[in-house]
Amino acid sequence: MTQEHRPLAVGDVLHNFSCGVFGRDHYECVQIEETGPDWIRAVDRYGISVNASGYRQLTLLMRHRDENKCYGDANDPMREDETCPLSGPSGGIQLTENGPRYRPDED
Repeated sequence: MTQEHRPLAVGDVLHNFSCGVFGRDHYECVQIEETGPDWIRAVDRYGISVNASGYRQLTLLMRHRDENKCYGDANDPMREDETCPLSGPSGGIQLTENGPRYRPDED
């Protein structure tokens, strides 16, 4: 019996490597900005856009979203917590009418 997963939706966050769907060198958490019948477009905290399409990739991403958590920013050696870079007071992205905008750290 297979587990049913909720379809990917705008605002969903996919953490870390995302099963390699966005390429073997992409380790950033991304937030889905647009969806279509068989594709998604997501952006990371720097506003870099990545895409995925097709049944296999989207199924992998749905399972990944539901079963995995964020391990923090593994590329930042000064970061001591495991808070997702896309949430919390440490910056991230803000989606606006004009697209993604980098949200600076709060002082």
